[in-house]
Amino acid sequence: MNKHIFSFLIFFFAFVSISSAQNKSESIKYLKANLEFLASPELEGREATSHAEKVASQFIATELKKYGVKPFGDNGTYFTNFEMTAASVNENSTITFYNKDNAGENLTYKNDFFLMKSPIPNSSFTNKNYEMVFAGYGIVSEEENYNDYENIDVKGKVVVMVSGTPLKSQSHISDKNLRKLKLASAQELGATGIIYIFQKEFFNYWGFFQTTYSEISYGIKYETDAEQKRNNVPVMILSKEGINKLLADEQTDYEKLMELFSSPGKKESFTFNKTVSFNYSLNIETKQARNVVGILEGTDEQLKNEYVLTSCHYDHEGIKKGEIYFGADDNGSGTSGVIEIARRLSADKRNKRSVLFVFHTAEEKGIFGSKYLANNADYIVNNAVVDINIDMIGRESIDTIYNIGSGKLSTELYDLVNEINSETSNFVFNYQYDMPNDPHDLYNRSDHVHYANKGIPIVFFYDNMAVDYHKPTDTADKIDFEKIYKTTQLVENLALRIANLDHKLKVDKPNK
Repeated sequence: MNKHIFSFLIFFFAFVSISSAQNKSESIKYLKANLEFLASPELEGREATSHAEKVASQFIATELKKYGVKPFGDNGTYFTNFEMTAASVNENSTITFYNKDNAGENLTYKNDFFLMKSPIPNSSFTNKNYEMVFAGYGIVSEEENYNDYENIDVKGKVVVMVSGTPLKSQSHISDKNLRKLKLASAQELGATGIIYIFQKEFFNYWGFFQTTYSEISYGIKYETDAEQKRNNVPVMILSKEGINKLLADEQTDYEKLMELFSSPGKKESFTFNKTVSFNYSLNIETKQARNVVGILEGTDEQLKNEYVLTSCHYDHEGIKKGEIYFGADDNGSGTSGVIEIARRLSADKRNKRSVLFVFHTAEEKGIFGSKYLANNADYIVNNAVVDINIDMIGRESIDTIYNIGSGKLSTELYDLVNEINSETSNFVFNYQYDMPNDPHDLYNRSDHVHYANKGIPIVFFYDNMAVDYHKPTDTADKIDFEKIYKTTQLVENLALRIANLDHKLKVDKPNK
């Protein structure tokens, strides 16, 4: 080899290496600055609908504008604004059990019971006296020829049921979703309420559930309005003390009931000696929330009308009992990551399709920001070719990350993710949460799911940090910015590759 060419190559590769290191150093500087602001005390945990949410959204919009990313929200702004409802139960609410002599035994809210706020129960069921019927698990399954309501008339009565399911086919379903199935069956049969008895293991976590069930429940306003017009019956969850009051002087007590449910098989129904009256009311407040959306227009006149979505949620838990839940990893890491991807892609402008940078709110309240956008922004959804979603990418091992959903709808996307990863970040992918019947159900618990439900291929990257999850200790000093940088390399290059494909990603699997 000519010695001059050899010298040039040495210089060239040294220059590329130095340039790459400088680019990485610069990116980490941006990532650190943005995350430390988002997870600072001044941002107060970025709770959806709060003033801090508005500050965070304005900060994100300012950064996007700085990099030449155009607004793609309402009326030429970066924001898609929508109304949410915040529902809380009046703490004076009670349940009263009446014996045959009409003597009443009161249960107090929080100490003895909780009222489920989703769906919103109709107020017509309050202050009326109802008979109670025990219906085992409260399960109906035509497929498995199982019916806890066989030979029971529950019309106009309150159904008492035990948590869980006797059916193997339903064993992977979360208790929340089981409650929905049970509610639907009871309502269809004319029940006027449900009293839910949890099994013993539940009470190991009673303190956690006391906090969870007493918190304000959020919803999208137009959905809550529709709920209130339906005749949803109240669903009550009893504490151990509440259960003991319910079963006092009946044909069984809690210990005997749990012993009975420790063995398989259908359980005998019975009618209670007591009657019950629900005395509840809810306070429902309307609040404003907003997503942030920016667009980096594509360079191809035809393809620029199709969109590659890179998304995250920017909200967190806010302030609880005077403590700030900073949300550095959850999801300051993903938010700063998407901002940084926007900066780098807008500097290159090599994307034929347009790239949307989508920052959802109210993920922590029930993935409502993405739900609103997916169901109301047809101009985005009808033209989206993929959603690449990141939520918690700054903790745990720098060499691994969870890859969720990449093969759910599109084999081509699954292959592309692996190909781009081998060319860039070289993560070891963990597919645990793609396993059939995974009890954590993470595929359905972050923003991408609402796009997948529209038939849009998705991939979700996630670090599975548990030790500080939803705690005030999720702080910026614990973040591994090298890991965020590696993840943004993967997402940026994946977004760019999909933006420049000569075809849309092939969807070859049904969304399950």
